[in-house]
This record gives sequence, C-alpha cells and structure tokens, in this order.
Amino acid sequence: MNANKVECLGKNIQFIRKEICHMTQLEFSESIHISIEQLQKIEQGKSLPSVPSLFAIADYAKVPVDLLAKDDINSSKLYSIIFLMKEIEKYNSIFIECTCDMLLTVYNKIRNS
Repeated sequence: MNANKVECLGKNIQFIRKEICHMTQLEFSESIHISIEQLQKIEQGKSLPSVPSLFAIADYAKVPVDLLAKDDINSSKLYSIIFLMKEIEKYNSIFIECTCDMLLTVYNKIRNS
C-alpha cells in the first residue's frame, strides 16, 4: 500500500473516532484493544492497522471495512454515508416488523378464503 493510501486510511479512522464515535484516542484504543501508541501511528499514517484491528475498528464504528480504506472520499461524504447507514439500520427493524405484519395479514386472508 502506498504512503498516500496509508495516510488516507489513518485520516478516515481518525475521523470516525472523533466524529462518529466521539471518543478520545485512549478511549477508542481501549475499545478496539490496541495500544494508544499504535492508534496514534495509524492515525498519523505511519503504520497500518493489523487485519484484526481493522475489523475491530469497523465493527466498533459499525461501518464496512472497505469504507475505512476509501481514498476518494472527503470527510463530509464519509460523514453522510455513515449517517445514512446508521439511519437505515435504525429504521430497518421497523421495516422488518411492518413487512412481517403485512405478510401475516396476507397469509391470514389467503388462508381464510
């Protein structure tokens, strides 16, 4: 991975930590089980996270792993994508509940005909 991509990955992780998770480096590093020094190196673009750390970051922030590595995305786009994903997730259970209710209603109508 070239230096620009490593730096971009670090900036994306830093953005997610600050703007999405609202955490300090210490809080975030403890949450994903890496040292604060390692997180600092990652955010500065001096080091790549290990694969397990990358997945831990994505899992903790509830974002797809590939979104962390996007190098053609700016902070406002990244924030918008993550915001929309969280909104969809929030309403997904409501949608599933409505869909189940509708299917049950249709099933009962068919069964009673």
